[in-house]
Amino acid sequence: EGLNRVYSHKDRVRLQLILRGKRVGLSLTEIRELLDLYDENDEGAAQMARSLKKFRERANALEQQREDIDNALIELREACNRLEKRLAEIRPDLLPRAADYEQVLRARLDGHAEAMLGK
Repeated sequence: EGLNRVYSHKDRVRLQLILRGKRVGLSLTEIRELLDLYDENDEGAAQMARSLKKFRERANALEQQREDIDNALIELREACNRLEKRLAEIRPDLLPRAADYEQVLRARLDGHAEAMLGK
């Protein structure tokens, strides 16, 4: 006979908030602070206001990270193009061959598949 835990509506709401908070990158401490703010007397208004502020801060931080990543990718691709052109001029034998790229990509994909399968 299995052990079934019966969760109240409040438990399920708290669990959803915890999971949502983790998904968007909030720390457990931040999530606890939000949960502790809940007050039935104000219908959770203080908790909602603080959550809104936290979520906006997190969204802004993620937007900044995305911009930083996009800029880094542009710089790296430009550097790769410059290096490939220069190597083609002076030491084409040192340029990675397409087969080398394919081997690296295949190893990365295989590693990702194994990680997903829990190997």
